[in-house]
Formats: sequence, C-alpha cells, structure tokens
Amino acid sequence: MNNTHKIPCLGRYKHTGVYRLKLDFEKHTKVESGYLLIPQPQDGLKEYIDIYDRFCGVIYMLVKVGGDPDRFIISKEANDTVHIRAALSEFVGIEEYIKEIYPNLPKVDYRIYKSSNPIFHIIKLLRNYNIHLTNSTLKQKPMMVKTLIDESQEFEIQVEYISNLSVSELRRLSSAKDYSDTQLQKMVECFNNEQHEFGVTTLIIKAALEYSEQIKKLLILHECKPNYG
Repeated sequence: MNNTHKIPCLGRYKHTGVYRLKLDFEKHTKVESGYLLIPQPQDGLKEYIDIYDRFCGVIYMLVKVGGDPDRFIISKEANDTVHIRAALSEFVGIEEYIKEIYPNLPKVDYRIYKSSNPIFHIIKLLRNYNIHLTNSTLKQKPMMVKTLIDESQEFEIQVEYISNLSVSELRRLSSAKDYSDTQLQKMVECFNNEQHEFGVTTLIIKAALEYSEQIKKLLILHECKPNYG
C-alpha cells in the first residue's frame, strides 16, 4: 500500500496523516434484552474488590438515570445529565486505574483504544464529549416489553436515549482525529441501533459487564496482585 507506514503493536496504522483504529463492527456489544433486576459483575471479580466496586459504580450511576432526583436542589434533567456523565467517567477511568495499580499488565489487553469493540470506543468519546464540550441530550420514549416468563403480559416502560449523537458533534473532539469519517459514521449507527433496543443505560450496562468479564479474565490469567503502593 503506497504512502502507508505500518506501526507495530499499536493496533492502528497511519495513512495520509490520520490514525485509524481497527474496529470490528461484527463483534460490537449487542443488547438482546433489558434488565428486570439490577445486574452485577461476576463474583469472580470480587477478588479484585477495588475494580469490582468501580464497575458497580458504573451500573449504580446508570440506574439513577430516569428516576426522580433525591434532593429538591437539582432538576430531573440535571440529575440525568450528571449521572450519565459520572457513569461514562467511571467506565473510562477503570483503564487508567488499572494502568497505575497493575503496571505490568499488557496495555493492549485492556486499553479501550486497543479494543476492536466500537461500542467501547464511542463510550470513551462520549465521556470526553460530556467532560470537555457539552452534555449528551437525553430524551425518553415509551416501549412495550414483557418478561421472559411464559405467558407474561406486556407492559410499558420509558427508556432514555441520547438524541444529539452525531458525527459532526464527535468531530469537535480532538480525540476523534483517530477515526475516519466512515468509522465515526458506523460507530454512531451502531450505537444508535443498540441504544434504541432497550435504552442507552442498558447498552452501557451491557458494555460494562462485558468489559468487567474481559478484565477479570486478564487479571486471573496474569495472576495479578494489586500494587497499592
């Protein structure tokens, strides 16, 4: 390939001055059902309770979205905004924590930018967007659902989705330079498709559970012990 310089061990390549990460749009996080009960990371991660608690923190912040504020001082809109921002920050912060506490762990196995899962990538972009630029706008829509119990009746729920997610908005981020327009467009389409299944909070919870399973296997494989200094 002309004008292309391969960069070893980074999982990306340079072409005409733009870094493009390798994403697998066939293996992204898929939402096939919602959660009747609040899910938890697998018990196997409790050996690493510091990381287990951080994943629980992501889920906790997400289940707060859509509910009424606990205090009169904050509006419902602001309540949803702050909990989405907190969940995204906690999700992305896990990799930074691992980098410090488990410095010998191969970064290629847990860093979000090294992942082929496009949902992980857009979660990190959304974190940057909500921290550095402006808020993701949440809207609600009704959805008819039923439990997996035989002969269960349908009932209506309200689910939240991000309504201002677009390539043009993500392009405002300096970190978006790592992606081509085609990649960003496919990432937005992928995220939108999944968030409209059972809402954005269910999608991020599912991604967090997948990420926690990935981290658990990695820590066990390398027989890691925390380096708390």
